[in-house]
Formats: sequence, structure tokens, C-alpha cells
Amino acid sequence: MYDILHLAAAEAEVETVKFLLSKNANKDPQDRWGNTSYHETYKGAQEIREGEEEDSKSLELKECEEICELLE
Repeated sequence: MYDILHLAAAEAEVETVKFLLSKNANKDPQDRWGNTSYHETYKGAQEIREGEEEDSKSLELKECEEICELLE
């Protein structure tokens, strides 16, 4: 089931993820492909990393990394 936490994580919406987790959102639901919210964020971070030079990190990448930490 793709839920609001999946969407917020996939869109790197840190404050929304924090809010949902503060309301006890379940981190573990899987979408129809078996991905959790963590997987969505991790995939997004990987896509950003592939498109950047090694020395630079965008704000979006930092947001993805922060969300991954929240969802671990």
C-alpha cells in the first residue's frame, strides 16, 4: 500500500515525514512492489548521487539522507 509516508519520503519532505512519525505513522507498510518508505527515499538519494559530482551534495540529497536516518 502506497501511503502518505511513502509519498512524503519519495518527495524528500523532511518536515512532513517528521510530523507523520510523531503521529506514529507505520514505517513498515510496503507498496505493491515491496518497497517501504525507506526504500523510496534511498532510491531517490541514489538517483541524485548518480547525477552529481562526488564533491557536491544538493539540499535534496541531504534531505533524503535525513529521512533515511529517521526511517531506519
